Amino acid sequence: IYDDFYTSVYIDAFVGILTGCGFAAVMLHREKDPVYFLYLSLLCFCLELAKDAGLLFAVFIVLAFLLDWLMDRYRCRERIGPAGLFAGLSPVLALLFAKLSWSLELARRGVVKVFDQPIDFLAYTKMFFLHNGTAFRQTVVDLFQQQFSKVSMGFGFKFIETSYLVLSVAFGLMLVAALFAYKRREPERKWNRLAALMMLVLCTAVYIYGLGSIYAYRFTEREAYNLFSYSRYMNMAYEAAWILIVLLCLAYVQEYRQDSRKSNTAMALVLLVSLLPLNALAMT
Repeated sequence: IYDDFYTSVYIDAFVGILTGCGFAAVMLHREKDPVYFLYLSLLCFCLELAKDAGLLFAVFIVLAFLLDWLMDRYRCRERIGPAGLFAGLSPVLALLFAKLSWSLELARRGVVKVFDQPIDFLAYTKMFFLHNGTAFRQTVVDLFQQQFSKVSMGFGFKFIETSYLVLSVAFGLMLVAALFAYKRREPERKWNRLAALMMLVLCTAVYIYGLGSIYAYRFTEREAYNLFSYSRYMNMAYEAAWILIVLLCLAYVQEYRQDSRKSNTAMALVLLVSLLPLNALAMT
């Protein structure tokens, strides 16, 4: 995921991988059996406990799952019984249980949160779109926006140097292309997969937008001005998209293989490309 071991062992890479696997499960899993519901429930449970941002990713995975589940029920005209209702709500319940149990554990231990300063989202929204905030915070927001379009990150051991704006467009096109190539599999579920993709896009947009508010309101001035760990935080969302692209490609190769040798070669190439890391260049 990253080109150095030290950065890779941070929890951020783990959160990105889990998020990508969660959206992939919603898009690709055929059998809605107990294992599927348990998998998504435990995945959302782990995301919430892993990192604060994991809650946001888990919420959007749950929304994608609920849309997919409800669209399937509507298409099949199935009556939802008590067992089906419990299965459909299991990821929601798992997420709520993780949030509640962790909050109760912190309260029991009397833990004081040190990175929990209030954020004025109305003022931040004005700074983000109207650029009329106070000097310090407005400068941080402007720097955050400018960095998004600067050539500030590398892909594949810096073989490709690009910006997050360009990477967003490239990943978006790759996801659409992967879904288009994959449309023959369960064509009746194409709208389900499109809805899940829209949830991923919306999740990424909300995460990036919210990350700017964290820099403006919760980091120290020195950390905020220097956009401390910008690429590490940003990469979580892009790792999720990259994992989803790789899994879609693998599923496509496996589904439509005719020549086993060519298929195995294609799968090996996809896995090799999946190892290309995202890494930060010098912040300028």
